[in-house]
Amino acid sequence: MLEIVNFYAVLASVLAAQVIGMTWYSGVLFGKLWFRLAFPGKRMEDVDTGSKVPYVVSFIASGITALICNYLMNILAIKSLVDMLIVASVTSSFHCALSIIHDSFQHTSFGLFLINGTYDFVLVLAFCLISLLFNLKFCFSF
Repeated sequence: MLEIVNFYAVLASVLAAQVIGMTWYSGVLFGKLWFRLAFPGKRMEDVDTGSKVPYVVSFIASGITALICNYLMNILAIKSLVDMLIVASVTSSFHCALSIIHDSFQHTSFGLFLINGTYDFVLVLAFCLISLLFNLKFCFSF
């Protein structure tokens, strides 16, 4: 399996995930709304944000997801934007369908589900796009 994975694409995807996450959950996009939905009735000062654990977990989870996306893109020999969109959509729909189960039992608001689910889709889309670009670059360089 590992010989089919482009680790440069995986690394680029993990770095992109950090930038996308930082932007997505900042005040620029959905940070304030996400905070209100995730921590109803609380202020930012009331929530402990000093732990580094969520960032480490995010980094590792992004790496695993990027590796899987790159593997799928390579094993399926995806070379077109349309096929890449199909792979990203199908992959994200599995995650979305499973997430809504947990969210319904945890009484997570639908707005929070949409913010997080759309973020996950954007990440998978970015991972697949990065894999496609790396595949095309190496295909045309020979």
